Amino acid sequence: MGYRNRDTFAIGDHSMGPQSVTQPSELLLLTPSATLGKEVSQALFRRLGIRTSLAGSLDAALSLLEQYPLHHFLCVVDLEGPAPIRDLLDPIQAHGIPILALLPDLHPEKRITLLEMKVYDYLQKSTSLLIDWLVASIRAFQSNSDVFLLIVEPNVRRLQHLQSLLRPKRFHLLGATSAREAMELLQQHPGIQGAILSWHAGDMDGPTLCHSLRKKMPERNLFLIGITSRDHPLLSACFLKSGADDFLMWPVESEEISCRIDRCLGHLQKEQSGGTDTLRDHVTGLANRRFAMESGMQLFASARRSQIGLGLCLLEIDRFQVIHELYGLKAGDRVMQRVAELIRRHFRDTDLVARFSENLFLVFLVNMLPEKAEEHLLLLNQFLTREEIPLEGRTVQITASLGASFLPVNSLEELFDRAETLLKEAKRRGGNQVQLEW
Repeated sequence: MGYRNRDTFAIGDHSMGPQSVTQPSELLLLTPSATLGKEVSQALFRRLGIRTSLAGSLDAALSLLEQYPLHHFLCVVDLEGPAPIRDLLDPIQAHGIPILALLPDLHPEKRITLLEMKVYDYLQKSTSLLIDWLVASIRAFQSNSDVFLLIVEPNVRRLQHLQSLLRPKRFHLLGATSAREAMELLQQHPGIQGAILSWHAGDMDGPTLCHSLRKKMPERNLFLIGITSRDHPLLSACFLKSGADDFLMWPVESEEISCRIDRCLGHLQKEQSGGTDTLRDHVTGLANRRFAMESGMQLFASARRSQIGLGLCLLEIDRFQVIHELYGLKAGDRVMQRVAELIRRHFRDTDLVARFSENLFLVFLVNMLPEKAEEHLLLLNQFLTREEIPLEGRTVQITASLGASFLPVNSLEELFDRAETLLKEAKRRGGNQVQLEW
């Protein structure tokens, strides 16, 4: 086996030392059923590229959380069995990890308990569609952190209540107490994807604000949900005829508002992708995570049958969050588009390049000698470092960390593990470098 470490010249403020700890990357599944555990683990890796830690008991789950406190981003808990819900979930929530519960049935008392505990979501276990629903829910959990929502409500107490209902869903929430403030926020934050409008928006009624938004922002991809009251039953039709996508009745329940937002987001995403469940990332045009994993499984199987080499490279933009903080979401998209263009041009048509997550790219290198791949990746890192990207009247330079493995392994998951370990090592050493093994 060969092992290589190559530092390229540093740019920006790399005196800060090692990169921050990688975000939690695995899902924790607590279930007494080995069959369910295997089925879920395989489906999540194949369809979402997510690896799963299995725990057959609460003690085993707590042991994993204590041993690896920053390793898991979500805990799926199978509530099959006689143990009280709070006895199972309270110790897990004490670790600060969100929970997705699997219920054997939708008993009202169980649902109320879960809502009171503010779990991320729950699903009915006794259905043939469980795996599909679970994948969809976890995919939404991952994407919700990129969704910005605006709530327009002049009553501060009601505004805070609506925010508390949506907080477990991990949205970025902005609040406005008047129509004027709402307009200003929408102009300042072009990444806002949806707005929830009260029947009275301070200096304007809700339907009028809805109509004004549609008129002033006709090309904006924005869903609008109106909130009516039982005292004004005709407002629901007024909202819909003013351009709203949906409406709710006050008092609002957490389940209903979450379901309505999920539905609107789904329609919005289909609109943005031309009405299809696209396999392309809508920002960069590269293959997305789902396509990368489905194709990766096929590439891995084909490489083993044909006895040809297959390498996997993970490339992460260093300190990408700083660009979001300084320049905003749209600027971050422009950086991603430019980086994607450079990566796509650098590799062959036979290689598969994908955007795997916000600032992480994945490349499958098909039948490329490791020595050649090392030269290729070092050159790519130099190109990225030299690139000057115009943002807000000035140019920004970036660096990247790369981890690539060409080891002969028994599964795609194992190959991904190796590449991720090398990426973490590159980040630990301060970023702006390549870690490669074969």
